[in-house]
Amino acid sequence: TAQNDAPTIEAMISDQRLSEDFSSYSIDLKAAFTDVETGDAELSYAVTGNSNIGVSIVNGVATITPIADWNGSEILTFSASDQGGLSVGQEVVFEVAAVEDIVADSSVQVVEDTPTLIGVVANDSFENTPTVTSVSAPNHGTVVINGDNTLAYTPAANYTGADSFTYTVTSGGLTETASVQITVTEVADLSAMDDIFSLEEDTQLSGSVAVNDTTTSGGVLSYALDSVVAQGTLVFGSDGGFTYTPALNFNGAESFSYRVTDNDSGESFTRTVTLTVNQMNDAATGLPVIAGIPIHGEVLSVDTSAIQDIDGLGRFSFQWLRDGVAIQGATDSSYQLGGSDPGSRISVQVYFTDAAGNTESVNSAQTKTVIPPFEPVDIPQVADPVSDTDIHEESEIDEASEDEPLAEAQEVNEDPDEAQTEAGPVEDFDIAAMVGEIQPLDRSETVANTADQELQRRGINPVSSGLTPLQPRWLDLKNLDIQSFELHQVKPIEMGSVMDNANFLEGLERVGRDLDDEAQRVEASYKIGTEAAVGVTLSLSAGVVSWVLRTGSLMASFMSVVPMWKQFDPLPILGAGLVKGYKRVKSKVGAEEEDSKVEGLFDQDDFPRKE
Repeated sequence: TAQNDAPTIEAMISDQRLSEDFSSYSIDLKAAFTDVETGDAELSYAVTGNSNIGVSIVNGVATITPIADWNGSEILTFSASDQGGLSVGQEVVFEVAAVEDIVADSSVQVVEDTPTLIGVVANDSFENTPTVTSVSAPNHGTVVINGDNTLAYTPAANYTGADSFTYTVTSGGLTETASVQITVTEVADLSAMDDIFSLEEDTQLSGSVAVNDTTTSGGVLSYALDSVVAQGTLVFGSDGGFTYTPALNFNGAESFSYRVTDNDSGESFTRTVTLTVNQMNDAATGLPVIAGIPIHGEVLSVDTSAIQDIDGLGRFSFQWLRDGVAIQGATDSSYQLGGSDPGSRISVQVYFTDAAGNTESVNSAQTKTVIPPFEPVDIPQVADPVSDTDIHEESEIDEASEDEPLAEAQEVNEDPDEAQTEAGPVEDFDIAAMVGEIQPLDRSETVANTADQELQRRGINPVSSGLTPLQPRWLDLKNLDIQSFELHQVKPIEMGSVMDNANFLEGLERVGRDLDDEAQRVEASYKIGTEAAVGVTLSLSAGVVSWVLRTGSLMASFMSVVPMWKQFDPLPILGAGLVKGYKRVKSKVGAEEEDSKVEGLFDQDDFPRKE
């Protein structure tokens, strides 16, 4: 168990050789004593044996004051004591030599709240022994005459400043009066120190500034705020307690000041509180957004405009991820989807160093599953739906002479056994009368695209050489503006083959079914991107049509308007406008036989079908 060690003498105080009425001086007792536990900071000092020499000790410094007109020898003992009550002392001899007595006023320094002995006859010269017979009352304290002609002066409590009194000395029957000028030096009863606190960013601090404030007066200390904080809010109490809340995201130094008052001594000091708000990292907000379509070969890019950081943004770096795993070498702001990506989900990590030196990282949401590359679809070519050999042998088409008109009126034989048509010149050709009421196109019956994805288009070889692909056209027949034209301006179209109406419609339905089956076969995953061309030639006399068909989106569009043809017979209109250089001859077969020929047209063995 540790034991207290007594103070020790660090340096010897030499004997003092003085003259009568010497000037006051001081001896540093802290240099003379020490303590192994606390050094000399916590030692208390005292003096004994000073009957004719005035000694005042303040903060380890002994002030030596002569007793007026005294001379002789005196031994003083200076001692130092620690807080455990142990002490050490050393004796010092004071030799005061006699001098001639001179009457003069005295000046004395007194420590606040400290009684002090004053030898008023020390600076006077008397042949006989002087005696102090009276004193006047000082303004800021009391004075008492001792039997040895010393005066004990006690300043008023907590008073500092100047004071004075007079005294009377009688010697040899003579009475003289002199004065004593006193200066009471301040020693604070109140001790208050500046305060230092620290806290973390965005947290609250509760504390008290009264912890390190004391007073020796026994009075109560009170507190008042002197200046406020600049960043945040402060609640300050009269007992010195306070609560400080820094501004949101603030970090750095902050301060405020307060005034502490000793209600007993009246002392008041202003002290400063220093607050250090330590920085804490603020996480980045907002996420990067991937732009682009997740299809093999496409390029994805990242939009970072939504990313924010209260601590300040730095330079962005990127790392692309495949199903959450970093893609080697993918560290740019864009990324092209490659062969390893189909079936995976792509995301991107954006990271940066903020202005406070913290590394921040944010991740985007994952894309949808990357679609694999498209594979081309081999669409079978459709052979010529009809051939020249399918033209009915009993139908004849003679080339028209230049003297005969192209359009001819129809004369129907009333004989039911033989349905035939004779041609004659058309005097007034009325297309509107021939067509009758034209029904509007019902667009709701058009074919809808059911494919999920779109294929790249590629060229398709024409079904038959000599045919030019046609672009699809939608015709609003009800609002069709029919204008007159010169027949010689129309270039005739070379006829390919003929068919009857019934077989033509049946063939169209079969082609439609085959197209539907083909679309289902590829599971609606591709869009038919081919084109089609249709060549149409008609003969008014034979009542037949030649259609050259190719597969593709145009065929699908054409199929969608088939119901329209059921509203009227297109043969008179198409034949009148398109055929030049041919004339109709009398048919050798009846109307029913002509229909049966057309109905059997699509039953040819070489017409392509889906089994």
